[in-house]
Amino acid sequence: MTKTKTTLLILAVTLALILAQLLFCVKNLSAGPLEQLTGMNREMVMDKIAAQVVAALPDDIHMRLLAIGPVEGDEDGAFVRTLTAQIKEKTKYRLIERQDLDKLLTEQGVQLSPLTDDVKAVEPGKIKGVEGLVMARITSASHSFFNASAQVFVKMDNVETGDIVFARNFSAHQTSPVMR
Repeated sequence: MTKTKTTLLILAVTLALILAQLLFCVKNLSAGPLEQLTGMNREMVMDKIAAQVVAALPDDIHMRLLAIGPVEGDEDGAFVRTLTAQIKEKTKYRLIERQDLDKLLTEQGVQLSPLTDDVKAVEPGKIKGVEGLVMARITSASHSFFNASAQVFVKMDNVETGDIVFARNFSAHQTSPVMR
């Protein structure tokens, strides 16, 4: 192959990659912040942030059963699944799944209504032994063809007292292994 043909081939491939990136960005304008990240970079960014959250969870408190509440901006639940897996694997905390939490909150609402016996109703804040509630909001996420980054605000509340146990911003950046 001549030098000119090789140069034209490289230019064509580069233009195709740029066009693919532009089309991807236009397609994802309506997606939630985390959904704008894609593929391996998205997973690596989520893993990094989840690892930071796990490292920040306090060990010196009496709470042991946590519920992971809603995460704003995580429409497909991928960050919740990543965070749940890392908390289960790397800490002594026990977790209640989000679906179960929704059912328990609905049941608690029914039990607190005037239709139930006050003696048998649960106390507010006493949900199946849950002591802490972890909530989060994905505050930003960005990507380019080879890079991804995100910032997530995470807060853990004591469900019995309503006190904030901790609240922090976590962020991560990932460059595609192809570019290293």
